[in-house]
Amino acid sequence: MRLHAVRETSLQLTKHRSYKQALHSAQEARSLASKHKFPFTRPADYFAEMVKSDSHMERIRQRLLNESAEIKRGDEKRKERQNKKYGKQIQVEKQKERERAKKDMGDRIKGLKRSEPRFQSAHRVPGLTVT
Repeated sequence: MRLHAVRETSLQLTKHRSYKQALHSAQEARSLASKHKFPFTRPADYFAEMVKSDSHMERIRQRLLNESAEIKRGDEKRKERQNKKYGKQIQVEKQKERERAKKDMGDRIKGLKRSEPRFQSAHRVPGLTVT
């Protein structure tokens, strides 16, 4: 183990011990307070004086609302861009499918024209060539 890792582990153990000690002390103080009927918690109707004014809290609330609205707007724009890309992709696929269907239909018509004797010379139009 490196010296740095040993120090870090030692620091973590110290913090853990301090936490355990503070927790134990708080539990012991609470039990002593209840044993001697010392009020440990605030009464339900206790109102503390506010540290910040109402106007300051309103500005903070408004800023938080603006930030959340901005985040929501950004998410909506991102989704819109993704949907636009997806719609474009589907549009291209449909166009390719239509072209394939058109080509297949033309190939089938050519095949029918070649295989059916009635289409070969009887209905030939001057100036029109079938390929």
